[in-house]
Amino acid sequence: MAMRITGLVSGMDTDSMVQELVKASSAKKEKLEKAQTKLEWKQEAWQDLNTKLLSFFTKQLDNLKYASAYKKKKTTVSDETIASVTANADAVDGTQTLAVKRLAKTGYLTGGRLSDDKSVTASTTLGELSARGSDGTIGDDDKVVLQIRNGEKMSTLELSGSSTINDVIKGLKSAGLTASFDETNQRIFVSAGASGKAGDFSINAGNVNGLNALSSLGLLEESDLKEGSATYDRYQYWEDAYDEFGALDEEKFKEKVKETTAQKATELLGNLDDLEAKVTELQNAKSKQNSAEGRSKNYLDADAAIRELSDAINVLRDYYDSVLASDGLTEDERAAAQAGRDRVTQSSEVASAAVDAYSEYGMVMPTVASYSLERQIEDESREYAEAAHKALTDPQVKASGTAVRIQGQDALISVNGAEFESDTNNFVVNGLTITATAESAVTGADAEGNPVYAETMITTSDDIDAIYDVIKNFFKEYNDLIKEMDTLYNADSAKGYEPLTDEEKDALSDKEIEKWEQKIKDSVLRKDSDLNSLISMFKTSMLGSYTVNGQKYSLSSFGINTMSYFLSGENEKGMYHIDGDADDSSTAGNADKLKAMIASDPDAVVGFFTSLIGGLQSKFNEAMQSTDYRSYQKLYDDKRLKNEYDAYTKKIADQETKLQKLEDRYYNQFSRMESALSKLNSQQSYLSSLFG
Repeated sequence: MAMRITGLVSGMDTDSMVQELVKASSAKKEKLEKAQTKLEWKQEAWQDLNTKLLSFFTKQLDNLKYASAYKKKKTTVSDETIASVTANADAVDGTQTLAVKRLAKTGYLTGGRLSDDKSVTASTTLGELSARGSDGTIGDDDKVVLQIRNGEKMSTLELSGSSTINDVIKGLKSAGLTASFDETNQRIFVSAGASGKAGDFSINAGNVNGLNALSSLGLLEESDLKEGSATYDRYQYWEDAYDEFGALDEEKFKEKVKETTAQKATELLGNLDDLEAKVTELQNAKSKQNSAEGRSKNYLDADAAIRELSDAINVLRDYYDSVLASDGLTEDERAAAQAGRDRVTQSSEVASAAVDAYSEYGMVMPTVASYSLERQIEDESREYAEAAHKALTDPQVKASGTAVRIQGQDALISVNGAEFESDTNNFVVNGLTITATAESAVTGADAEGNPVYAETMITTSDDIDAIYDVIKNFFKEYNDLIKEMDTLYNADSAKGYEPLTDEEKDALSDKEIEKWEQKIKDSVLRKDSDLNSLISMFKTSMLGSYTVNGQKYSLSSFGINTMSYFLSGENEKGMYHIDGDADDSSTAGNADKLKAMIASDPDAVVGFFTSLIGGLQSKFNEAMQSTDYRSYQKLYDDKRLKNEYDAYTKKIADQETKLQKLEDRYYNQFSRMESALSKLNSQQSYLSSLFG
């Protein structure tokens, strides 16, 4: 807008005069702006109500149209210290027995105390630990190998004498275990990554240094020293080769080497099936159809297996012949030895077939390696025997003490006599979710000597109160919604109230402004046709009756009714009340017909309410469809209101343009008047000077 300097000659207040002249046009613009503001408030009121209606649709109607929403079960447990039990909708009514025979445990290892003076830290090396008062230490460059099993996963942790306790912890974590070093208590703690037997773990020595490292780290378990343990062959097995004076008894030692070699050779025979497949490939292949590269690959694949197998055959042939020639064998032992010898013969035949297959290619069967499996194992075992003897007898090597072990185990329960296992203490059995918390007491033993456990009773039945609450909650939300809609529709008229201009707001306090505007906002949906249609849809749908199992029902059949016209509060005539509802003072004293019906005929209750709510939802769906005037999921004509709002915006803009032109015209007229007066004054001054 251009700067105007007016009234300098005439002395008149031109601005005030122009504003007075355009006042009528300004009033038209102001009226349009106020109408648009009221329309905006109406849009906001509808958006808020539409959100609540959609929430009611999704939380109540979309859920309660299914019978499953009303299937509520409850359970009681005769001994809640044994287990907690919840029932889903499919749980069978009645009483069942439960016995918790075993709780699930997570594998856990508490390491022995490493020192009494807190001298061991996370930075202490394996070499430093192993050197505490012992001649046999782990050198800084010595290779330390640990074999770790975490569930079904096997991994190898390679360290050295210069590796620290912190490196060990990191390695255990990388294998999937939970591990930490508690410097205050001077202990290492290790646990499995998952509970249950299948999730348990083990840490075994992969070489002699690994054996010493486990002992020095306090991770040597007491169970490791007993026959039958996972690491028995690393410890007590070789300690048995020493005589009463602590010297290695060569005869005992050689006997154990033979046993170990036989075990290893038997493992090698496990490659037999794989070798047979490779031999078959060789036998079926035609040299002209295979490239030199392909023949070479077949040759190399079979070569390593044949070398191992041939050595194993030699070892086991002598071993089983020796066993079969000995006296005092039981029938089962002799049968097992003969089966092993037959397996050796079969392996020899496979090896011979492999040699023949080689010759078909014009290749010469390589000479089987001259090394002796028995000699190799003997060399390794001598080192293990020495380390095991030291671990078991040297108090300095065992200065850390023995680790305490909790084996991972599965939970075991019986329900109605049938047993179920789980790697956690949680079970889902026939609709019951059972969380075992304690083991049942053992009350005796059966004829076979198996323990007999005390039984806990689980009683399942329909949860009448829960089903009642589902229906009650539906009506609570329905009543809140219908009352709000009736209140909006029946709101007092705001005639004489219009949105305030900035000048009008300046004359009022904030509280007065808020009260004034709220009066208008409360009335924007008064007698609204879209709202009236919604209210009618709600009330008509709730009056419906439905037949269930040949019996016709309505809401009144379940003691659910609206209050009489004269007893209802303002805008509460569409609200429903449940007879016997303790939270409803108007009907609390009546007989609780709904709860009685749920107890006596739950199918009728569920059948009626799914039909009633399904009908209301169907009407909702129809109302939410897109039309020329409303968008999808809008329960009012949002498109029409937007078009009206945009039309006001254009009218206001047009009125502003018209007002600007009118102001410019009046200012131009006053400007010309000022110019004429200026000329007249100049002429008068000139004439006065002539006659002066």
